[in-house]
Amino acid sequence: MAARKSTWKIFYVFFAIWLIVVEHVVFSMAFWNFYNKSYSNYPQYDSYCTETTFNVEVNEEISRALNIDACDLIQANADIKCAPCKEDSNNVFYNNSFKSILISLNILLLVPDSLLIMFFVGLFICINKDSNSSRVKRTVFLIVGLVCLTCAVPLMICIKRYIFRQPAIQPVRAHAPVIYVYGDEEDVIVKLDLDGYLTVSYPAYDQAEGWNVVASNDGTLTAKDGSQYRFLFWQADLFFEYDLSKGYCVRGEDTEAFLYMAAGELGLNEVEAADFVRYWLPEMECNAYNVITFQTDNFDEAARLSIKPNPDVILRVNMLWYASDEYVDIEAQDLSAIALPVTERHGLTVIEWGGEKI
Repeated sequence: MAARKSTWKIFYVFFAIWLIVVEHVVFSMAFWNFYNKSYSNYPQYDSYCTETTFNVEVNEEISRALNIDACDLIQANADIKCAPCKEDSNNVFYNNSFKSILISLNILLLVPDSLLIMFFVGLFICINKDSNSSRVKRTVFLIVGLVCLTCAVPLMICIKRYIFRQPAIQPVRAHAPVIYVYGDEEDVIVKLDLDGYLTVSYPAYDQAEGWNVVASNDGTLTAKDGSQYRFLFWQADLFFEYDLSKGYCVRGEDTEAFLYMAAGELGLNEVEAADFVRYWLPEMECNAYNVITFQTDNFDEAARLSIKPNPDVILRVNMLWYASDEYVDIEAQDLSAIALPVTERHGLTVIEWGGEKI
């Protein structure tokens, strides 16, 4: 009789543990399935799983906007491959993103787990007639256990709704970030550290060494082979959460004036501002409205620049925008918070502009 009682107690404990483990496994497997479907539903991601390399249409667009020789641009990007498919073990972003969210999911499940444990403890005390607890105490434990169970179920539902939302992993194409470097005949190394995939560069970007150039005061950059460039150019598919809470809604016909105004206020000089406007204006001026916002820390964290020696002055201008058929009421963004007056330039100076169309 005593052995039978010990057996059901052991079975009861193992059943409680088994139920909690199954909960974690079921949630994890369901999330795996959801995450894979969500990740592969993005139209931009479909192009990642092809074997094509540099896009000819992109080449024509860039060479025309920035006055880069088309043949040179193709040659510079001959070795750039598409980003790996999500099945590729080298897809660091996909793997790390899934792992971090899965870990968060299982940590969150510890809260309803504790409530389930309290339920099983209360139920155990209630049905265990061998305990010294009175009938009133057993009833109290049963009520507490049922309350914990009642709380655990809706809590798990809330966790499911929170975790199984559409993950914010859609890649955003960072168009034409252009880097100008001004220095007193200094050797400069510029490296990119991206949460995403480099798709275009000019001159050719060395994945191991980055760009290695000699910077002059007039902005001329001289490579090791003696080739000279006005700027460093790159383009990538980035994964970052952009901020549309503040910005501007500008009529299409007013966009040119706005871009020149914003570029000047942010700290671009006349040449840099002209390059900036010449690149973006053809896509924007024919729209009814353009909603424009300038990204700051979120872009810097997704596209990190490593520059040696450390620049005395650095300015990164990143414009994110989308076309709209109607006026969008949006809180005005204070550009002075990210502006760098041209008069403050000194020593080794690095200026970058770029943007994203969503």
